[in-house]
Amino acid sequence: MNPELTQGAIQTMTKGDQIHNPVMQVINTMSIVSVSGYRLYRLLLSDRVHTSSSFMLAAQLNDLVEQKEIAANCICRIKKYIVNTLKDGRHLVKIIDLEVLKSDVEGKIGEPAPYVEVLPSPPSIPRTARNGRKRASKQDLKAAILAVQRQVKEEIKAEMAGFRERPGE
Repeated sequence: MNPELTQGAIQTMTKGDQIHNPVMQVINTMSIVSVSGYRLYRLLLSDRVHTSSSFMLAAQLNDLVEQKEIAANCICRIKKYIVNTLKDGRHLVKIIDLEVLKSDVEGKIGEPAPYVEVLPSPPSIPRTARNGRKRASKQDLKAAILAVQRQVKEEIKAEMAGFRERPGE
């Protein structure tokens, strides 16, 4: 008997919300080399409802893939993770600790559909065109500039959080 998957975990995690010890199925692993030359693994995970490839293993967990403990169709419990927001607004879940619950699973569990993350729309700056269009007030422009500044600060904070974590630490 297979452990129950935590249905809805992908949507919850990629929104940036916390969920305690979700159980997921690994559909596939993909090896990539980072800009700094480190080998990283991207995981295609399923929660039985959705699949998503927005999951990366922390470098200290690479051995689990290389020794084939994490392989296609295995079931894992994610014990610790962080969510980073990319420049385009998508979320990347970095798995820091996990436990393989079952490795000899025959095929994909359920019929999960690919998860499509709904991205926030960028703040719009009112147009100041001539041709009869409404001219933006100073207050509208200030509000739009502040919204862009907040968004840039959040992107920088997310990028800096990624730089603070070094592989092997």
